Amino acid sequence: MKFERLLNQASERIPSYRRIVFKTFVISLATGAGAKTSNVFRRFADILSRAGVSRRKLYNFLNSAKIPWKALVDFLVAS
Repeated sequence: MKFERLLNQASERIPSYRRIVFKTFVISLATGAGAKTSNVFRRFADILSRAGVSRRKLYNFLNSAKIPWKALVDFLVAS
């Protein structure tokens, strides 16, 4: 599946312990969970909590400079 392959490529540069959060966030945006981080956390709270991700960890992760947001957005726009 093209989306899954894209998501895996985009997350390669992210440490493995943070990939679940990154993938969950991107999937939530793609499925219409809304652009607000709080909506993303509410919709996927069960998955994130099983992975040991709190709301605070999610916000800290999304603010990380290590996430290749520009590359991901450029790729999605070009697709």
